[in-house]
Amino acid sequence: AAGASGLGFALPASTSAGLHPVRLGDTAAGATTPSLIPGSNTQPLVVRPVVDSASFDASGPLVSVAISPPPGSLQPVALSLVALQPVAAGAPSSVRLASPSNTRGSTITFPAPTLTPGPYLVIAEVGGVSSNPIFSGNQYDQPQVQIT
Repeated sequence: AAGASGLGFALPASTSAGLHPVRLGDTAAGATTPSLIPGSNTQPLVVRPVVDSASFDASGPLVSVAISPPPGSLQPVALSLVALQPVAAGAPSSVRLASPSNTRGSTITFPAPTLTPGPYLVIAEVGGVSSNPIFSGNQYDQPQVQIT
């Protein structure tokens, strides 16, 4: 739908986070699928993932992250954890974890390395597109997970 500030459109609920190639099309009256507009070039559409929640299970240790929209079945998913407090000398202040390739759905579980206990900023990456952390006070500090 065209508006005063540009072109608007709705994405199907099944659209996953990540990078998607799109082209402009026109839906004629009664048509169920749009026909491509001649001369329209493929453009990248970025659907940014959102971290809805994150939790830590020390028995694994595992970090589970709820992501919306859910990643597609073949999309690579990664998780970055960044310490929000100083860590012990020689300990990593951040890590990047890749999900097991057979794990999909809205909640992804990652095996966690040994980290200094404390709060960690959580950034999810789906298909090469990262979630945006939230700036609060004087730092990016949400979403976060508490490592124990």
